[in-house]
Amino acid sequence: MSIWTYKDWRAAPEILKASIGLETCAFCSEVLEAITSGTAVEAIRLRMQTDEVRVCPCCGWWWLCGHRQVDEGNGRKHLALVGSIGSLANFDVSDQSAPLDEIRKYLCARYGSRFDVDPAKYEDVVASVFADLAFQAEAVGRSGDGGIDVVLTNSAGERIGVQVRRWRNTIQVEQLRGLVGALVLHGLTKGVFVTTSRFTAGARPLSGEAALRGLRLELVDAPRFYEALKLAQPDQYRTLEDKDAPWLTAPLVGYQSLGVFHDGEDPESLARRWLTRRSS
Repeated sequence: MSIWTYKDWRAAPEILKASIGLETCAFCSEVLEAITSGTAVEAIRLRMQTDEVRVCPCCGWWWLCGHRQVDEGNGRKHLALVGSIGSLANFDVSDQSAPLDEIRKYLCARYGSRFDVDPAKYEDVVASVFADLAFQAEAVGRSGDGGIDVVLTNSAGERIGVQVRRWRNTIQVEQLRGLVGALVLHGLTKGVFVTTSRFTAGARPLSGEAALRGLRLELVDAPRFYEALKLAQPDQYRTLEDKDAPWLTAPLVGYQSLGVFHDGEDPESLARRWLTRRSS
């Protein structure tokens, strides 16, 4: 199962041409990483001469480009630039059976879909992100644990109560007081409030008041959690040996001719000239 699928880009060659060569992800804006060796790249070279493969280390979006010879007959050939890019699949984040890793990748690419994730499933997403950021994390919201949805344990053995609100509206002070009460009830001195929206202006002063009473509150709004989500994402295809690399079976589309040559001429010189022009 993958959030990336394939599309016949011959119907939209301008999108293909504009996407190939990007240095940052078209979806989550992370810097793309070049992949230059490994079984995945070698498999592509069986289909064409590879110039470049780049992948997003966060959401997994990718593009590849290369060139291959097209025989027109009568000793006349041309060198075609070919390539492919990832196309985001129609992925149902509201499906409670959807794997967490796929939901997380999809949210990296389409963070606006966070409101469609089931609230209980979103608690699992939050717990998994904290777990990948070196915390021990347990989602306990389904047990009705008095306003605590996730319990974290840091490297020092300190337990932290997390309240998660998959919420479109601004989080009000009263909701934060609910977390304070839950922390007191469970004998915890530190809490984190994670929301898919933002906090009211009174949230920060309340956090300061709680600190004076020995309770540390950390407020994580939508932009801040998005950064944590991207930071916690596992590496995409960095081992270079991944047999499931999506570009292995992606359809290659010709989108530009590099020039015509005849038998006895060196076609690679055309490709080198094009690469020189592109990089200059």
